[in-house]
Amino acid sequence: VLLLVMGTASSSFVYGCTNQTAEVPDSEAKLQRQQSMLKRTVLQSQVRLLKEITADVSDERDELALGHLLEWMDACSCLSAEKHCGRSAVTLVMDDLDFVAAHEIRLKRGQFCVLEGKVTRAFGSSMEVVVSVSIAEFLSGTLQSFCNAYFMYVVLKTDAEKETKAKIEVPGLLPQTPEEHLEYGLAEKRKLFRMQRDKRVQEFSEEGEMSVASGEKVSGNQPCTASVPVAAVDFTELVLPFH
Repeated sequence: VLLLVMGTASSSFVYGCTNQTAEVPDSEAKLQRQQSMLKRTVLQSQVRLLKEITADVSDERDELALGHLLEWMDACSCLSAEKHCGRSAVTLVMDDLDFVAAHEIRLKRGQFCVLEGKVTRAFGSSMEVVVSVSIAEFLSGTLQSFCNAYFMYVVLKTDAEKETKAKIEVPGLLPQTPEEHLEYGLAEKRKLFRMQRDKRVQEFSEEGEMSVASGEKVSGNQPCTASVPVAAVDFTELVLPFH
């Protein structure tokens, strides 16, 4: 009888374990997928390009044309984003171009331009990339900073992923140095600023349309002679070649 009870208890124990493990296969699979998305360092996403300023990319003053500079920066940022996520990515937005020492130096014909791109933070299926542009000083062996800009990239889905509406996430970023931690924290603030800026631009446009509509007539058919302030928003779109 004792052996029968032990056997029954043992069987019940094994059966209970079997049911318990069968109830959580989805959560275990999800955990394995999350663990497989290992974080990567900033250094692993770093890309450096060396470009010579030749006659075909210079303007009438023998300086690097702005369009070619933007094209090089876009290509460098795209390579960095794709290196981080391991798949194709597309430019979502580019922030303002910040010239560090534009009043002191110029990118002249015959000089060499060094572009460095690296991921600063990953947000789900998007990434922020910063590109810094410098001039190579061969005599002193140093780099002189010229400008920098931040880019936002999103993963480009395949046709199969679009049909199944699959959710794609890029690997996270693991900052290591104090500078990388600072950029990592500021990236969240820059993202919020972009969202608020787009919202504010939309509000500006709507306010301008309402001001124009309200300024047409004061009452009835009487025209309005008073000046009405009108908000205006001007956009400049930069179209870069496909890469």
